[in-house]
Amino acid sequence: MNNFGWKPTTDDRKIADNARYNWARLREAPPPMGAVEVTFPYNSDWIDEQNQGNIGACVGYSCSWMKSSYDKQLFNAYWLYKRAQAIDNDPGTKGDQDGAYLWAAGDVLRKEGHSLYKQTTPSMDYKVLSYYWARSVDEIRTAVDKGYPPVFGVPWFSNFNKPWPKASSGELWIGEGVWGQILGGHAIWCQAVSDSRKAVALLNTWGAGWASGGPVWISYASITKLFRYSAECMVALDYVPEPPPDPEPEEDTMDVTAIVDGREYGGTLERVK
Repeated sequence: MNNFGWKPTTDDRKIADNARYNWARLREAPPPMGAVEVTFPYNSDWIDEQNQGNIGACVGYSCSWMKSSYDKQLFNAYWLYKRAQAIDNDPGTKGDQDGAYLWAAGDVLRKEGHSLYKQTTPSMDYKVLSYYWARSVDEIRTAVDKGYPPVFGVPWFSNFNKPWPKASSGELWIGEGVWGQILGGHAIWCQAVSDSRKAVALLNTWGAGWASGGPVWISYASITKLFRYSAECMVALDYVPEPPPDPEPEEDTMDVTAIVDGREYGGTLERVK
């Protein structure tokens, strides 16, 4: 059985991350349905190098797939996994099977950059500038339409282990029918989004033995369902959004008027602090 290793980010952490910046560029109205057909490049020759094997390192490997799509480089995914574990402040153990948080991988990429394959010294040439949490299919479509490839953290159901080919296209799909039991938490890179299919394509980190090493499709409806099971979606960005504007200061006084029996009365009230 393939190992998992995604640990869910708390809602408080995601809310705080999203509140830190003004995400106006990503909170605008989503593209009209039918407008998004985006495929992010990946090097299929790297399938074996991006195989997490029998360890719970999916966070490091899926985020490395995402970075490879940006930088056209093969990265040391295991290094990212262990660095994410090292900074997460989790009092638990830090073994190969213990998993990691997507937010921790995002912070490593933001503060340290990434390390190339077979190297252990990171370079800020391969950093991300910021990240945020998409909370719906439309937010995912908006991010992807602007060129930002997301990474999912999802509960992995037994149904997902056996992709099935769609007769009309031969493409492999998961998430149809009865999902079965949850086997663990898994991080996986979103390699494509297609409005014509109403689906996203996921590229796994389990080598050529699963789905022939290629992407599988899962419907928008299934992604929405996964969000109800506490799935999350981290979007790494190549820019730092501006901080949100300061709130308008409250006036210390307020002018009021009232009409009583046809006569107008006015005055100034002092705000009680």
